[in-house]
Amino acid sequence: MLEAYHRRNGLFPMTLEEMLAVYHRAWEQHMPPFLFENEWDAEAMRGEGVDVLTRFYHREQENRTRRPLYFEIGFAMPLRPGFQLTGRIDRIDATDAGEYWVLDYKTSGRALERLPRPEGSLQLALYAMGSESLTGKRPDLMGFYYLNHGEVMTTTVQQHHVDTVTEAFHMLADAIEMNEFQPMPEARKCSECVYQSKCPAFTQVENNLLTL
Repeated sequence: MLEAYHRRNGLFPMTLEEMLAVYHRAWEQHMPPFLFENEWDAEAMRGEGVDVLTRFYHREQENRTRRPLYFEIGFAMPLRPGFQLTGRIDRIDATDAGEYWVLDYKTSGRALERLPRPEGSLQLALYAMGSESLTGKRPDLMGFYYLNHGEVMTTTVQQHHVDTVTEAFHMLADAIEMNEFQPMPEARKCSECVYQSKCPAFTQVENNLLTL
């Protein structure tokens, strides 16, 4: 949906009404009623989508100095024999001043002040490296595009971001080569894992939850 807006944003840009019409058609085709407990839940979620797209539309209308170059573009970087870093970037923008931005869409409904900031994001640093491998130019900024809030938060891409990703990559590659796969239990992730009954580390998670 967001990509469709930018594909049309040229000589005959998409209007908000057209954008929402596409959204409602897609909803009717891909969101059958049985996915929801009742019609009120369905309409509430549908309305949230309208709000998100409306905020997105107005935010992009205000943006006249930056244009998207790529959407949902994959990358693969061979940083070591037998290993490569791969990923998929939501969006790479270019500005009129020649800057490149790497943006990752987020749809969290939490309060804006509680959302992750881009400064220490390993994910964004990885995407910055991926962007450079695709464009030949290190991006100037990397950031999160919080669609539920219509806000973009960015930080300058610096060498230490690249160094952090590279170091983490080689640590994981070393562990793979030595066949070391230590479990790293985490309550939220482990609670959703289908291998709980087969994982000794899950007992540790259970005991921690019981003591809360």
